Amino acid sequence: MALHAVGDSPVYRFNPLTKLFFAVAVTVSAFALTVFLVQGSFYPDARRVLLELGPLRLKHEGVLSATQTVVSSTRWKRPSGANSAKR
Repeated sequence: MALHAVGDSPVYRFNPLTKLFFAVAVTVSAFALTVFLVQGSFYPDARRVLLELGPLRLKHEGVLSATQTVVSSTRWKRPSGANSAKR
């Protein structure tokens, strides 16, 4: 049984690194959108409403919290054991 299927789609002709970059970008975007919607809508003790669509209220404080969460979780960090050369 073969594990790889060959196709004629333009996606098959893309460089593997391009496909990997696209997969990572879609995953990070989906994570960020989910965090913004959940924290922006259900943040406790929020006072300022940015957007109201029926029962859904997007709150300013929730959006700020979501921004901090997304930035801190997607930021590249140097490993703790990395050598830092002094110049």
